Amino acid sequence: MYIDIRDLSLNLSREHIQQTLINVGQHNTATIVNYLSTYTVECSIFSLPFVFDFVRPLDNIFPDIVFNYVTYLLVQDNDAFKHEFFVRIARLFPLLKYLRISNIDPQISAYMKLTSNHIQ
Repeated sequence: MYIDIRDLSLNLSREHIQQTLINVGQHNTATIVNYLSTYTVECSIFSLPFVFDFVRPLDNIFPDIVFNYVTYLLVQDNDAFKHEFFVRIARLFPLLKYLRISNIDPQISAYMKLTSNHIQ
């Protein structure tokens, strides 16, 4: 049987995946669903408690759990990250030593926006 991934991705949600895992007896899990494009969905499933020290590239969406052992984190997104994002990383990754960030849109500080507006 063939399944059109475009139809499947429209119905894919973190809650749906989490409920499916519970239905098959996997209660201690956390799930992240990232929509990379209209037809591409990336799903990450973590067993809990999370005991690894490295997390591969994630989007800017994290489950609301504390990653007590993670010391190395790679984060990527197409949009610029905001201050609240870094506050959340500090809260969820208390032992973090290395943070690698990759995004396409550059960070623009409030000072730069203000300065460029005054030049016009």
